Amino acid sequence: MSLLNWLKNKNTSEKNDQLIADAGLCPNCWGQQSYDGKFVRAVKDKQIDINNHDSTATRAFIQDFVKTHLEPITLQNNDVFDQCPTCKVKYASSKKI
Repeated sequence: MSLLNWLKNKNTSEKNDQLIADAGLCPNCWGQQSYDGKFVRAVKDKQIDINNHDSTATRAFIQDFVKTHLEPITLQNNDVFDQCPTCKVKYASSKKI
């Protein structure tokens, strides 16, 4: 199940750690990612950067949020298990042999 499917179905079914792990993200770190209050600060910061012609201001807010908050909890695949690089928790590999 992909992350997009999980997000679509999260209201109809109970959150399941295995579904999050199958989507390639760490269920242990997933609940710690918070969006609240970051949007307003990010918009203000981006506008300042754009006004000052900063070359690093070209990334959209969503791309920046994903790079900052979701990439660090993306599970790294091994042969037998998947492991979160942030919290080092191991999950059963979702690879099918």
